[in-house]
Amino acid sequence: SAEHRLLTRAGLQDAFREAGWGFGSTFPGAGRAGSLPAPPVVRIDYVWATSHFAVSRAWVGPAVGSDHLPVLAELHW
Repeated sequence: SAEHRLLTRAGLQDAFREAGWGFGSTFPGAGRAGSLPAPPVVRIDYVWATSHFAVSRAWVGPAVGSDHLPVLAELHW
């Protein structure tokens, strides 16, 4: 997306792209799209970090009650 390119050009790194595995899909996170069962199919959640941080790993977390799944990352100074 244009926003992703803008943030990348500004020097931020997408933690999941750096150290994640798979597609990283986070939406829909509730396992449903309206009344139909649906696995997550789109990644719309990110962890952005400056070059001051190294990303050692990133992953999509479990459902915790939101319509999105969380993106988690380990960052090192």
